Amino acid sequence: MADRLDLLHWGRDCGCCLAAVPGLIDYFSIDEAEMKRIANLHLALNLGAVVVFAVNLWLRFRLPVDSRLPFALTVVGVLSFGFGGWLGGEMVYVKGMAVEAVDKLAKKVEKSSGSRAA
Repeated sequence: MADRLDLLHWGRDCGCCLAAVPGLIDYFSIDEAEMKRIANLHLALNLGAVVVFAVNLWLRFRLPVDSRLPFALTVVGVLSFGFGGWLGGEMVYVKGMAVEAVDKLAKKVEKSSGSRAA
């Protein structure tokens, strides 16, 4: 059972690193001050959670099985990811980050498919 949990922890950490790539691309395109402030907090919380989870994984190999510290770190990491994810949703769904680009692409596709039908 512990081996499978360790694999899940490794998978989570790798998934976090993969998710960071498009996030960094979007981060460097932000020019609005309020959006940058939210993005900085979002970045700090999520990066902090990744560090907490990496330390947590390392400690799981070092501490006795009955230690409560890894569980406490898991709670801290989940709360950090939760709040960081909420901030990400705030940027996209409330502030409209990257939504304009999607609307432009949808209109472009709509125009090109409309011209083929004619």
